[in-house]
Amino acid sequence: MTTLVVFDTGRWVRIADGEIADRGDVVAAALPSGEDETVVAIMPAREVTIRTLNLPALADLQANAAARIAMADESLVPIEALHVAAGPADEAGDRAVVAVEATRVTERLLDLAQHGLDPDRLLAAPLLLPIPEAGFVRATFDDETVVRGPGAAFLDDAMVTPIIAGEAPIVTLEGDGLEAALIRSVEGAGADLRHGIFAK
Repeated sequence: MTTLVVFDTGRWVRIADGEIADRGDVVAAALPSGEDETVVAIMPAREVTIRTLNLPALADLQANAAARIAMADESLVPIEALHVAAGPADEAGDRAVVAVEATRVTERLLDLAQHGLDPDRLLAAPLLLPIPEAGFVRATFDDETVVRGPGAAFLDDAMVTPIIAGEAPIVTLEGDGLEAALIRSVEGAGADLRHGIFAK
């Protein structure tokens, strides 16, 4: 079984047996290799807001509903226009929550459909990074650089990143470390935006 990962610009990688087996820059060349291939599309960091919310002892459906209400309280987007996905809870009940305008998800899925792709999962770019034990990690996926810490994941910005990170160290993932992080994130559990009205 293989996994096809498609980024916003059309760049893609194909994962087989826990390794990146192929890659390219044009999505038209990345059509699924077979019916058993999982297709994972990536929402760019610039279009998503990510928060860590404590939502223990909730089923996924309940967690998504609670997260939507919580994210709407701090969003400029009306709740009816907001699509939210909560990831799995850790031991403390904390979940990574992704919020995005529903129209952006529609546009992303329509664009992929024009290329013959109907993704099984839709993940946010900042959550492709692992949660570091301390400090922050940074990496470039596609045309964006993203940062993730124990309670934050966001688009890297020369003004914002130093404010959030403070004096904490930031480690940059590259090469084999970056590819390993990508493989783990797309093959593991995560906050999947393909649910509710956008379920496949």
